[in-house]
Amino acid sequence: MRHCCLLLLFLSALLLLPSTFVAAAASRGNEHDPANNNNNNNNVHAIIVSSSRYWFNYRHAINALGMYEIFRQNGVLDENIILMIADEYFTNARNPYKNRMHAEGIHTTGWYHNQTEVDYRGSDVTVQNFMDALFGLAPKSLKNLNEDSSLTIYLSGHGGNQFFKFQDEEEIMAQDIANLMDRLREEKKFKKALIIADTCQAFTMFDKVTTPNVLALGTSLIDENAYAHHTDSDLGLGAIERWTYHFIEYYKRRANHLTTLHQAMVSPFDNRSILMSRVGIKEGSGTSTDSQSQGMSTSTTFKDTKLSEFFGIKGGRKSPTTATATANSGRFQEIDTSPESLLKLPPQQQHLRDEETSTFFECTTNEHVCSAGEDNDSQMKLSGNGFHFFTSGGLLVLLATLVVARKVEKLFLEK
Repeated sequence: MRHCCLLLLFLSALLLLPSTFVAAAASRGNEHDPANNNNNNNNVHAIIVSSSRYWFNYRHAINALGMYEIFRQNGVLDENIILMIADEYFTNARNPYKNRMHAEGIHTTGWYHNQTEVDYRGSDVTVQNFMDALFGLAPKSLKNLNEDSSLTIYLSGHGGNQFFKFQDEEEIMAQDIANLMDRLREEKKFKKALIIADTCQAFTMFDKVTTPNVLALGTSLIDENAYAHHTDSDLGLGAIERWTYHFIEYYKRRANHLTTLHQAMVSPFDNRSILMSRVGIKEGSGTSTDSQSQGMSTSTTFKDTKLSEFFGIKGGRKSPTTATATANSGRFQEIDTSPESLLKLPPQQQHLRDEETSTFFECTTNEHVCSAGEDNDSQMKLSGNGFHFFTSGGLLVLLATLVVARKVEKLFLEK
């Protein structure tokens, strides 16, 4: 009888072990769940600039808004994003989509809407405000930058050989950019920085940059232009730049947590016919290459840096409501962009509630297009912490079994 009781207790302990194993495996799996990694986005920072005025430069603002949407949809904190747009395209008399801006027509999701927060508009988009926003010297600035931050600087507008224009009134030069990055590093404003220029002769802006841990990308080389991807017949002009359009499309349809900067920003443009120009990149401590050549190995490279380091976890929304909706439906909600809905929009409208928040990305976490390897998180596996949890739990169960067995044995002996 005594041996039967001990056997039953031992079998019960064995039944408890699989649940311990599963719990440890689930804990391991949650490390790569975007919904549980919102904190990873809290030290992601960006300043996004469209520096051009006048209606015919509409596409420069769209470039900036498209990049802004990536950060916003990933749940990057509002105070960690500065958006500068130099003209009021949203209310321009020529804009058929009042208070909205679209890269691909009225029947697609708009990139300017009630959730867009423009920090600097019109004449406030200046070189001085750009600099002050980076160093925390302006009311609206990146005040949370620190030595562990990932900083993205995106510039869209008109440029030339070693200069970038601000509203045809002032310029920032290649040497200014180099001095800016040196000073940011001296003041411990970033751990890694990524600068993107989508302009004509864009890569020349980084000729002087030698700051460590700074990655720079220009969408055209010297004597090359940046071109619009397509025109919109309703707008009567080019709607978005080629590089930015293709990058955003790649990001929303194909990128995942394994995707590197090189895979999304450089490799797709090896065929020069896509951009009609060449992408130039500068890595680490000043190593310069273009998309056709091999770069030297450095401490910070486009090939070993993940997109998520600079753009946050894809789909890592801040709002519990929208995050839950995303998890349940497998895709984000979208703004109503029908002609009827646009007619209902007054010049000033209150912010939508959280459950009405708009998005333009589909959640594509099941797509694995990166050559870095397959995502095996769906399989049960134990890290060092998981194995420790498993063994500790098993020992505790066995110890409890022995204690109970001793008591049962004592009870039988007394009888």
